[in-house]
Amino acid sequence: MKWMNSFTVEPIPTGTYVAMITGSEPRYYNSGLRQYVDLTFQIIEGPYAGRCLLRQLDLTHPNLIEKTLYYMELGSICWAVGVPTTQNYSELYNRPLLINVRCEPRPDNGIVTNRIAGYAKRERESKEASDD
Repeated sequence: MKWMNSFTVEPIPTGTYVAMITGSEPRYYNSGLRQYVDLTFQIIEGPYAGRCLLRQLDLTHPNLIEKTLYYMELGSICWAVGVPTTQNYSELYNRPLLINVRCEPRPDNGIVTNRIAGYAKRERESKEASDD
């Protein structure tokens, strides 16, 4: 019997979405020498609610510039969810933030995939402001 992959998922359109981090998983590169972390972002509002995106952070990168960029990205995530510093990724879980999603072709095969390109605080409308 030949199995067919009938489960295909179209990329999420470029845009800004309300999401939250729902998980993190430390992983090792194939060499086993360096570790990175996969953060799972789940969209929580709109037509794409329930869809998940992964973002890989390599805080042990040997290139100082790359390592600094990953730490800056982690700082942006912390700021967006209102956690000034973190000792554990679970402190970032289930806190809404805005993610900027882009569609980009993969360099190896040209298939369009999603990439998280930025983070922002979710501005909440106050009840008092909406009553005026």
